[in-house]
Amino acid sequence: MKKIVGVLGSLLLMGGTMAFAHSEGTSEGGFIGKDIFHNMSKNDKAAIVVAHFGTTFDDTRAVTIDKLNQKIKDKFKNVTVKEAYTSRIIIRRLKARGITKLNPQEVLKQLKDEGYTHVVV
Repeated sequence: MKKIVGVLGSLLLMGGTMAFAHSEGTSEGGFIGKDIFHNMSKNDKAAIVVAHFGTTFDDTRAVTIDKLNQKIKDKFKNVTVKEAYTSRIIIRRLKARGITKLNPQEVLKQLKDEGYTHVVV
């Protein structure tokens, strides 16, 4: 009985979330677009942090993570684009091979220290 109540509760919660995400007044899928760059003043600095799990395979990284990072840089030419790896194991293994990858907290601290005022992750 507890299992049935748990499943029903999960379904109700999921249904409520889906209904909210597709409510009227929003664009398709419940996404509301907003241009954070529109309200920036002259002295503001913007950056995009692209967070990846990471990989230790150089060939895979070249055709996936590096390619995605480059597409974002090409699309947002006037914005600094930084990458961050979320896997501590991947970061540690790459560091042993002389490849330094920062985690999201380190990248955000670096951007703050460099005076960035607007960051999209």
